[in-house]
Amino acid sequence: MKTILPDSSKASYGCNIHRTKSYENHIPYSSKASYRCNIHRTKTYEIHTSRPNKAIHQHISIKNHTNQPSPPAKPKEERTVPNRLKEDTEAINKNDPATRGFWDAVITNPGLHALWWHRVAHFFYTHRMPLFAKVISQFARFFTNVEIHPGAEIGRRFFIDHGAGVVIGETAIIGDDVVIFHGVTLGGTGKDIGKRHPTVGDRVFISAGAKVLGPVVLGADSKIGAGAVVLKDVPPDATVVGVPAKVVRLNGRRVAHAEPDIDSLLVRVNELERKIERLLEEKERK
Repeated sequence: MKTILPDSSKASYGCNIHRTKSYENHIPYSSKASYRCNIHRTKTYEIHTSRPNKAIHQHISIKNHTNQPSPPAKPKEERTVPNRLKEDTEAINKNDPATRGFWDAVITNPGLHALWWHRVAHFFYTHRMPLFAKVISQFARFFTNVEIHPGAEIGRRFFIDHGAGVVIGETAIIGDDVVIFHGVTLGGTGKDIGKRHPTVGDRVFISAGAKVLGPVVLGADSKIGAGAVVLKDVPPDATVVGVPAKVVRLNGRRVAHAEPDIDSLLVRVNELERKIERLLEEKERK
């Protein structure tokens, strides 16, 4: 069977054969047999590995590359700015029944305006232009009555209802699908340095007038009652109310506190006083 060498290797192969023959004439006869055997093996190896070897190396490199774990790439449409803006407006239509469509949200919702201004300010803040970012933030505060520091990190589909009096500090971190109402403060206590503002998990609901102070963590799917003052971490899927805030529901079940609240004691005392008055009136009648 005749073997055809590739064009690229014919020249080098012929040169090797010429050198081999000239060298063969100068070696002893006793070692010519083994030498020819080695030459035959060398020729066979050269013929069979001239071009397929490249394909083998390519196959190995591709296989090694595909075996390496790589982070899942987000769909391209999720990374575009128009898509993010569309998500913000869809969050308003989902959470606010008073909003009538896309243009109603875009034109009349101050919370959406504040959020969009913040996204622009946050871009400049993270690109080493903090002064310009703060100017944009103050401009948005003047028109929307919502104060969001440009350093705050806010996730997707964030919804601010009414918007008046909302304050969000510099190191606050807010997850996706979070809903807050007017008068909410995500602020600091004045005692911490560095990370001094709250971290809010995904799908958290914060009612009107609630104050979340310090570097506390609100777990995912938690709910903060109106007017509550949160000074400690809130577990996921929990509902907290009161001043200071206490957990009243956890994973859909009511939580019974070992120490009764002052309000509950006052209600109970009033009930007992009314019962005593009724008993005294009945005794006088007899």
